[in-house]
Amino acid sequence: MSVVNTALSVMAYEYPTDKISVYVSDDGGSKLTLFAFMEAANFARYWLPFCREKRLVETSPEAYFRRSHGCSSKDEQMKTIYEAMKGRVENIIEKGEVNEYHTTNQLHRHDTLNKWKSSFTRQDHPTIIEVLLDSDEDEDLTGHKMPNLVYVSREKSRTSHHHFKAGALNVLTRVSATMTNAPVILTLDCDMYSNDPITPLRALCFLWEPLKGLELAYVQFPQHFCGINENDIYANEIKRLFRQNPIGMDGLKGLVMSEPVASFVEEHSSEALRCSWLWKEENWIQNMLSVRMLSLKQFFLRLILWLAATMKMEQIGVQRLDLDMDL
Repeated sequence: MSVVNTALSVMAYEYPTDKISVYVSDDGGSKLTLFAFMEAANFARYWLPFCREKRLVETSPEAYFRRSHGCSSKDEQMKTIYEAMKGRVENIIEKGEVNEYHTTNQLHRHDTLNKWKSSFTRQDHPTIIEVLLDSDEDEDLTGHKMPNLVYVSREKSRTSHHHFKAGALNVLTRVSATMTNAPVILTLDCDMYSNDPITPLRALCFLWEPLKGLELAYVQFPQHFCGINENDIYANEIKRLFRQNPIGMDGLKGLVMSEPVASFVEEHSSEALRCSWLWKEENWIQNMLSVRMLSLKQFFLRLILWLAATMKMEQIGVQRLDLDMDL
């Protein structure tokens, strides 16, 4: 269910749904994974309107219902629908075989799942691509278009090296280029979920930043993982970047990197980073990592340049973010 929650959280982005396409890579070629996403596609018809109405920040259903959000009737009703879907998936996984079709669209399910043969294994199976949701045809309960949801299981053979995750990403890039050909790709692992519904707009602020945006091809933010081992010998917690530097920079009202997005820190409150000139200025990261203080003249010069870039974004950039950039 982890990867199902990953996909659902991304499908609920506050972005034109006809411009969002979610591709799920199943390297093991499991019929059980496809069944789980068939259930998720049906559940999304209820979940996406719920996210819009509630203006949820955490759009992963598992994360949302794990926390206390009150006991409204709509919350309880949605939780019941989710738990029923989750129960069907877990029941099939426990059996290890999809031999029943529990909900709607049974004919489509039967036809799709018949593509699997007894000879298929994790290491040896043909390519299977299945469109589970089509933004041109599928709508949620309120009549809004649904994002594209595509299941992809690439061909694997014992006689050819599959190149692990690199090979899977290569296939996803080729398949998506053929089917939807979006200019921006967001890659998420199956154990992650989005905790910010306007993540696409934040990323586009980097890629379309008016001064240096054209120089960017790839945007990545570090993540930290706690509790992997007692002494953090692999530096997974990135303590200097997430604990030491932010404390030192807080008094200077400087930039920090936090969670999967960059943000400004102003009197202990965060403001979404809308323009990233300072972030991408050549010496800024070096200055931050070495905690080297800027001279007053340098600081105000950069502040003026950032304000100018922000004003330009207000005038010509914000409108561009809402036009026709597919994801």
